[in-house]
Amino acid sequence: MTVLDVAIVGGGVVGLLCALDLTARGHRCTLFDAPGPTAPCSPRGGGMLAPISELDQAEPEIAFLGLDAPARWGAILGDAQAGTTWARGGSLLLAHRPEWPLLAQLQQRARAAGLGDRIEELDAARITALEPWTAGRFRRGLFLPGEGVVHPATLLPTLQAMAAARGVALRPVRVEAIAAGGVRADGSEHRADQVVDCRGLAARGERNLRGVRGEYLVLRSASPSLGRPVRLMHPRYPLYVIPRPDGRYYVGATQLESEDEGPTHVRSALELLSALYSLDPAFADAEIESFGVGLRPAYPDNRPHVHVAPGVVAVNGLFRHGYLLSPLVSSWAADAVEGRSPTADARPFVTSDA
Repeated sequence: MTVLDVAIVGGGVVGLLCALDLTARGHRCTLFDAPGPTAPCSPRGGGMLAPISELDQAEPEIAFLGLDAPARWGAILGDAQAGTTWARGGSLLLAHRPEWPLLAQLQQRARAAGLGDRIEELDAARITALEPWTAGRFRRGLFLPGEGVVHPATLLPTLQAMAAARGVALRPVRVEAIAAGGVRADGSEHRADQVVDCRGLAARGERNLRGVRGEYLVLRSASPSLGRPVRLMHPRYPLYVIPRPDGRYYVGATQLESEDEGPTHVRSALELLSALYSLDPAFADAEIESFGVGLRPAYPDNRPHVHVAPGVVAVNGLFRHGYLLSPLVSSWAADAVEGRSPTADARPFVTSDA
């Protein structure tokens, strides 16, 4: 095997996973990431590994690609990180009576995709047994036991430490140009056999990449006590609430066709808070720590793409599915760096200039 010197540009979750994959294959990696706040999108994500829950937003092909995401993350992080960095407790989907048809629609989409056996229907008693804080408020729900979550606040530093331990050279410099043969950063040339471009929205405009705005809030509350991510189905403002190990909750997320990175809008705040209160009035006493905004990098088809050109492999467009698909997509990029043909599942998502 030829050992390659690989320059990876972008220190978000995809760039870090590419570095870990390539070093595991015996290659030498240098990770270039601009100084200051690292990876504008990755720290702001919810971290849900919820391929079937996302069938109301995504095509079945994306769901199939993400089915083994919890297992992939477990293999990367190990049991020692379970609970603090990743968890696999399933997802609970709830709906008030007027929105019960939305539960049925999701089930129908799952059955049509051949995934119906991965959903459990719940009545009021089984919902309460799973999440006691719901007692008396929800009569129908769905449980997806195979889903999970990662926690970006602990995950990203963990991946950085793992990369450093494997000998990845971390360069906190701003990359000015990417080309076959290396990168130019802070006025200096850095040679490499292959370059992996994981810049996210820093590559905005290339191949029609765009940002899709998402707004979220982080709060602290002792009650209720959620045991897993919970989604509240609604036709206008669907809500998900993710419990974090430190007693916080991540509440998201809107989806707006906008590249505005300004503060959270009043309408979005009202929708998120109203939906949260309708999930459990106990949240009225929660402390709001912050509202946040992130831009998801997306192509016109909202699908991830690996683009292979001579000397450069570009990975981008993971949209809503960054944490769900990044372990798989990073392996596609590593294959491309080594000159391997795309696997069957990768072919629809990998393009080449060759």
